[in-house]
Amino acid sequence: MQIHESPNLHPLPDTPAGDAARDRFLASFFAICGDVRLLWMPRSGETTTTTDRSRNALTLTYSKDVTTFDTPPYILGSGFAVDFDGVDEEADTPNTNLLTFGDGDSDEPFSVIALVNFTDATSSTFFAKHANNQSEWIFQTDTSDQPVLFLYDQSAGANIKNRDATALAEGSWVFLACTYDGSADPNGIRVYVDGVSLADTPASSGTYTAMENLTGTGTLGHYDASGMAAPMDGAMALVAVVAQQLIADDMWAIKELMNTFYDLSL
Repeated sequence: MQIHESPNLHPLPDTPAGDAARDRFLASFFAICGDVRLLWMPRSGETTTTTDRSRNALTLTYSKDVTTFDTPPYILGSGFAVDFDGVDEEADTPNTNLLTFGDGDSDEPFSVIALVNFTDATSSTFFAKHANNQSEWIFQTDTSDQPVLFLYDQSAGANIKNRDATALAEGSWVFLACTYDGSADPNGIRVYVDGVSLADTPASSGTYTAMENLTGTGTLGHYDASGMAAPMDGAMALVAVVAQQLIADDMWAIKELMNTFYDLSL
């Protein structure tokens, strides 16, 4: 299917060809990633809610009818993209243990994947388990336009993080991902840009033991400390949370899948 990126397009019906391409993509994606806890891929005809494509079928609720976003959803290759305005457009899941990867004593490996196109790459959140001052983890860009994964030990007031020390470009699609090996060491975090891990800069603050299983919601396009924080300013076509540490070969394979399904050249 040819790409149409007109901001005036409202969601259109999936075609049979689009359904077949989507099903092939999903089968290959699940085969690579294994235990996918959440896979947000916007559908045609969505309004106020969306259901993730994983077997968990988590419900995400948009902050308002997605067709009334400043820029309505549009076709991207065989999929769809949603443009977030960097102000008040986002989505949330209920609290769920599926998105928690620590119990206060030890952490578990996990990965997060996002396909994004920034309007403004500064302090834009892709997905987080960090709301109502319940801090677990955030995958976002920082104030230097660099992708970073933060992990929080809330009771200790500590965190570890790692970022790719390359500012991201705006106005073009980019495949971002982070992985964590569960080691409680910032060096166990890796950040990938278009399938490649570049100049990592690990860091820590305080004495970190592990993330805790808290009650915050999962947040798409922002994190919520005491209100909407670091809102996504730009488009996203896919966000996934995976309960394993993906490796470089996995990242390359996912990138190739995205190039085919979304008609991109990442």
